[in-house]
Amino acid sequence: MSSTRPEPGSAPDPASTSAAGLAADEALAGAVTALDTFASVGLVGLSDGELLGLVARVHALVDRVDGLALSVVHEADVREVAQAAGASSTKAWLVHACRLRPSVAGRRVRLAHALHTAHPDLRDAVVGGAVSTDHAEVIRATLTALPAGLEPTVVAEAEQVLLGHAASMDPQRLGAAGRHLGVVLDPDGAAAFAREEERLRPKCGLHATDTGQGFVRLSGAATVEQWAWLVAGIDPLAAPVTDATGAPDPRPLPERRLDAFVELVRIALDSPQVGDHGRARPQLVVTVPLTTLLTDPRLRSPEDLPHLDLDLHTASDLGVPISPATARRLACDAQVIPAVLGTRSEPLDLGRVTYTAPRPTQSRHPPRQRLPVPRLPKKTPPLSHPPHRPLGRRRHHRPRKPVPAL
Repeated sequence: MSSTRPEPGSAPDPASTSAAGLAADEALAGAVTALDTFASVGLVGLSDGELLGLVARVHALVDRVDGLALSVVHEADVREVAQAAGASSTKAWLVHACRLRPSVAGRRVRLAHALHTAHPDLRDAVVGGAVSTDHAEVIRATLTALPAGLEPTVVAEAEQVLLGHAASMDPQRLGAAGRHLGVVLDPDGAAAFAREEERLRPKCGLHATDTGQGFVRLSGAATVEQWAWLVAGIDPLAAPVTDATGAPDPRPLPERRLDAFVELVRIALDSPQVGDHGRARPQLVVTVPLTTLLTDPRLRSPEDLPHLDLDLHTASDLGVPISPATARRLACDAQVIPAVLGTRSEPLDLGRVTYTAPRPTQSRHPPRQRLPVPRLPKKTPPLSHPPHRPLGRRRHHRPRKPVPAL
């Protein structure tokens, strides 16, 4: 199996190409020639309206080519020509020969199979360029998620409704319309919608990846309810801020949202509901040589450490270097813990930030009140033995002996 990507307009091998193959190759060669001619046309002389119309027609042509590609992929998958060529599957052959991502190759194979086996009307719309492959994927997923007990005529009508919406909606809005359609057609109604939310919840989460290039990549997914809470907290803090001169905020929306999220975390850390562990600030470790501690006249107390202009190599806990300005910002909110290290960096003495219980701990565990301890009067003589009642029942016919009062 060759590792090079074949050219679409390359000359066919007459010994191994049928009449249909010759016709297909001739059509592709004509399409390549037409594309080369289109690429040589200058776009500078086009008017604004002509340019916008050209953009729309080019994207419609791309969608139609994608539909034709899915037809070819389905035919190759049904005939298992990739396995005959030595590949494990059609998906693996697409990854190797067409240099596609495995996820993209698998999605194209599944979509091609669904269009040509279960949804012929949707296949004709994709091949004709009426809808894109993204719209087709949304429609396929919506129709697959419909209840199994629906009549075929209802499913066909739902497909036509989604095809009509695809002409005026982007894939995201079409997906929302498809979910609403599923709730309407489901006999269980709201209960089915709740089950769908529970099914999607395990797919939500937040992931952090250290790129090793000075930043951390955040990615993840959230439910609609979780995103509503995040938007309610982030949007007020992500509003553009003008400086004293009235200049607009140069930060784009993604940067302002990230800054607002960090500010929201800082506000939450100051809440007493978070507790001691959550209220801990970022730790800043400053290593100062002994000679500096002994000879620097600016260092009069440990509180002066963050204000020293030392030539220190600063780095985060991920090992990524940070600028001195970032280190100073961290030092402004840092707590100084004095520590003495030996020649081999072994800790010889480690201090503490405070020697009292933290305030949240004091509020949760108030000090116990000391109850008064009863004491014997000073005039009462000490007892030789502790008072006790005689064992058994007291005899009422005998006089009771007086017992000294406590």
